[in-house]
Amino acid sequence: MKANLTLIGFLLLLFGFIYFILSLLGIKFIPFALLYKLSGLSQLLIQIAMMFGGVILMYVSMTAEEETQQ
Repeated sequence: MKANLTLIGFLLLLFGFIYFILSLLGIKFIPFALLYKLSGLSQLLIQIAMMFGGVILMYVSMTAEEETQQ
């Protein structure tokens, strides 16, 4: 379970970062096609939510591991 949360968090962080970089460069990536139809502010909020959500999931999965070991 902890490894799954860490993997999901890492993927969210990675895809959020890739989406952010590609949008800065003006490159459209097909898996994000639905997100490109949103307004600029909505896209930015989703990018930030993906990145912070990934970091939070990784942090929670790591702290849950430390608490079970004690």
